[in-house]
Amino acid sequence: MEPLSISPWTVFLYALFTAIATGLGALPFLFTRRILAHHLGLANAAAAGLMLAASFGLIYEGVHYHLGRTLLGVFLGLLFIQVSHRYLEGREVSFGALSGLDARKALMMVGIMTLHSFAEGVGVGVA
Repeated sequence: MEPLSISPWTVFLYALFTAIATGLGALPFLFTRRILAHHLGLANAAAAGLMLAASFGLIYEGVHYHLGRTLLGVFLGLLFIQVSHRYLEGREVSFGALSGLDARKALMMVGIMTLHSFAEGVGVGVA
């Protein structure tokens, strides 16, 4: 089987499309001041479900190449989340207009999503 010849610019454009999709996903929240807890729960559930499905898809693909490296990547991701959580726990944090527990949760979400976005770009490049 002959490998596909894909230019780095093609990979960059596909990654750019995923970044634009991320921005579009956040766009509806620009137009509202108050979000009902019910709607926030639905949005979180949808986002979690889609990210979980994408994660399992990446794990499935990774296992075909190397089980150990895939498990190492999963472990390192979980470790990052755990260490970040422990680091922020009990600290006084402010994030924009948020403070306390809300600020720590927001900071964790932004940090995890930033790391997720980097990994997503790698996934697009590999695909």
